[in-house]
Amino acid sequence: MAAFASGGDRAADVCAPDWLPRSIVILLAIGFIPAIIFAWAFELTPTGLKRDEEVTPAESIAPQTARRMNRLIIVVLVLALAYFCFDKIVLTPRREAALVAATEKSVAARPSPETKAAVNPKSIAVLPFVNMSADAGNQYFSDGISEELLNALVHVDGIGVASRTSSFAYKGSGLGATAIANTLKVRYIVEGSVRKSGDRVRITAQLIDATQDRQLFSETYDRQLTDIFAIQEEIANAVVSALRGTLGEAKPAVKVRADTDNLEAYDLYLKARELFIARKDLQESIRLFQRVVEMDPKFARGWEGMAAVCAVANSWGIRDRDYLPIAKSAAERALELDSTLSMPWAALSYFERKQEQVDWEKSLELTDRAIAADPKNATAYLWRSIDWMNLGFFQRAMADQDRALALDPAYPNCTRWKALALLFNGQTEEALSLFERGPAAGFTINRSDSFVAPLLQRGHRVAALLLINQQVAKLNSARSCSTPQQTPGCPIQTRAQS
Repeated sequence: MAAFASGGDRAADVCAPDWLPRSIVILLAIGFIPAIIFAWAFELTPTGLKRDEEVTPAESIAPQTARRMNRLIIVVLVLALAYFCFDKIVLTPRREAALVAATEKSVAARPSPETKAAVNPKSIAVLPFVNMSADAGNQYFSDGISEELLNALVHVDGIGVASRTSSFAYKGSGLGATAIANTLKVRYIVEGSVRKSGDRVRITAQLIDATQDRQLFSETYDRQLTDIFAIQEEIANAVVSALRGTLGEAKPAVKVRADTDNLEAYDLYLKARELFIARKDLQESIRLFQRVVEMDPKFARGWEGMAAVCAVANSWGIRDRDYLPIAKSAAERALELDSTLSMPWAALSYFERKQEQVDWEKSLELTDRAIAADPKNATAYLWRSIDWMNLGFFQRAMADQDRALALDPAYPNCTRWKALALLFNGQTEEALSLFERGPAAGFTINRSDSFVAPLLQRGHRVAALLLINQQVAKLNSARSCSTPQQTPGCPIQTRAQS
């Protein structure tokens, strides 16, 4: 078919009419029979064309013609054989590979009956918005807007929203919305772009029904940056409005938390939060959160972010000072400003767990309050599971870890703690199987040392040595930040943190 299409393209290039190829074929067919009769009745001789019966054997050139025809046939057969080998060895594998690739792409884009059955018809994923700004460094702003929208939709009753970790795993993947929806087992996809320039922002958002491959709405918001919270609210309500037929009864208007008037503080908040979530540079995240609350001391989520990052700083190797008291103070300030927040309660629980004399009852009570404030806070479930593990209740710990993973299936740290709970519960093979997912996905830090002995017992010496080397590197990194006055990059304690 490709060859015919190619020939057709060439005919179009020379402006040949459509009837020309067919006419040529018909003329050749008409002339074929007379040519056969003529060749049978006449023979070409050195003295000219004569009837066959008039040619003597001495005058006939048939033997020479036959030899030439034999040579020609041999050449044609050799060429045919060569082409056959070339086609079999080179062209056929290429065609098959192209066919397989096209089939895989088609299958990925087309949900199977099993996938359709597994998809929640009231489910949605918010993909990271594309940064269209001239400054590539504004990616944090695009990601932040995506997460703000995700957080707004999470609290709409009746909608199942894919976790940030799951959705953001497809940043820059190049996969289409339908293929991503099939993988995440959601029906709807929200995607878009953000262009930030000076005090203006342009946000384009669209909602796609992946099961029908149909766009439900697309809108562009070109506003002043001061309208950023209003834009987020409009997009969230547009999504809910478009899904009204799916959700059934009318839902109350979505409200986006606009808890600061200081746009510079909000911009730094988005940047600090992205660093914390990615665990890329917690020291820089702490510094930015500190700037946020200095610029707007009444920004509750700024204090909440400070509490969260300071709570985990020491356990992630930042030991230039004790961050836990800072986490406690920030969490208490956040709750003073907004008692409906969830993470400050979890941070206070984390503080209690790290004391020399742990009040486990109080720690569990605080995580319970965090979960009550936000039943979709996967981190709070994980932190409560760690309390259960410290108390030896491994089944309860795994139940909380399962809840966290149901909310956020791509939560690597929770998967690691689930492996640890299985290990402590005597389910070593299951524990190692789950643990292996971490290194396979590039997650090697945090409690890897607990798996060195089981690996050695099973003869996996290379894997055990790699884990030991990683732990040594982590300890050396922690020691390098133990004297911040001498180490660039380690934060210096300031009055605001005292």
